Amino acid sequence: MATMEKSSWVEVQSDTFVKWVNSELRQVKGFEGRVEDLAKDFQSGVILIELITKVVGKQFGMKVIRQPKFKMHEMENLNCAFKYLSENEVKLVNIGPEDVYDGRLKLILGLLWTLISNFSIVHRLRGDPENKMGAKQLLLQWVNSKVSPTFVQNFKSDWRDGKVLARLTNVLGREIYVRSVAGHDAPGVRAEADMVPQALIDSGDTDALVSATIVTAEKRLCVTQLLDAATIQSDACDDHSMMTYISLFCDACMPEAPALDSAKPEESALDAAPEDLTTTLKDVDTNTSPATAAPVSDSTPPLQRAADWRAYSGIDLGGRCRIRVYYSTTTHSVLVRKNTECLQTLFEALKVHQREDFEPWIPLDMDMDREFRNKIFDKAGTRESPMVFVDDEYIGNYADVTELNSTGDLQRILNY
Repeated sequence: MATMEKSSWVEVQSDTFVKWVNSELRQVKGFEGRVEDLAKDFQSGVILIELITKVVGKQFGMKVIRQPKFKMHEMENLNCAFKYLSENEVKLVNIGPEDVYDGRLKLILGLLWTLISNFSIVHRLRGDPENKMGAKQLLLQWVNSKVSPTFVQNFKSDWRDGKVLARLTNVLGREIYVRSVAGHDAPGVRAEADMVPQALIDSGDTDALVSATIVTAEKRLCVTQLLDAATIQSDACDDHSMMTYISLFCDACMPEAPALDSAKPEESALDAAPEDLTTTLKDVDTNTSPATAAPVSDSTPPLQRAADWRAYSGIDLGGRCRIRVYYSTTTHSVLVRKNTECLQTLFEALKVHQREDFEPWIPLDMDMDREFRNKIFDKAGTRESPMVFVDDEYIGNYADVTELNSTGDLQRILNY
């Protein structure tokens, strides 16, 4: 039994560190090397040198044999790598160049952990050089400064139910996105109250919560998924693996908005000619957005345009040249109510509610005519609220709109 647990621990840490190494190497301009097997891929010394140079952040001043053909050349690279680490005061214990060449996995894991703990955690979080706290204490201190009043004591059991991870994601999301909205740092930013809905956090569905949180953190905070949901919830997930993953949250940031290629306007549904406006986002990629139309920019203010300013199709809801949100006032669903509140927060942050073409929120279940309500459902193809329509075309529900917002598409749609 003990052997199985030990083997599982090594497997989890190996997989985590492979992903960490590759996430670092992707940032090395002009270097295409990647790691799949820690016991083999550092043998030549070339990838290890690129990694330590990136992590330490100082120039590697020694000769590197880029295409070593013999062991002596590979050992020369490895010796230089260890000399570089020594010169930069990286203390290594019980490992040398021969160990890396021989593929001694546990020792290599120790080497990588030394790099991670020193440079991804201690150097980043210590601040005062006189602070003698270790990596674990520093990272716990940083996490608790974000998730307070929740108190985290370890990097094992406290994370398995996903609640601390979700809270950390939500706190960083508010810090980054709300600040960016206020400062106009980026177009089309999202600033909803919670990236991970409280209803999901309270649902008791641990697997769904952890899965949703790690996906959200990667897509919206640029935190690479070093661990999967099953691993986070397992006993095999060790301190070093979890700390490596959590350390990436220290560098959480907003994804860059995708650049538009003006040389290839035909590739974007948002740049279509007026007669092609019925082309939908769904037609372009059914896996990315349920939005049913891609209104394009027109220099004339929406409310001053002719009713036939573009070709319309489908059910006419009377919402041409207007932004409408239909919502439920009688729902018993906590998630629907939360999504409605979050959508309102987002639209207020984007100042959509101040636009002349934005109509006050429209209740679906008060005095609305049943026939008209059914038309709304038919056009949207769903009964899930809240529902966002732009220029009489269904854009999506809360989740769809936030997804469009994260890619920069929402702002372009709103600027129809």
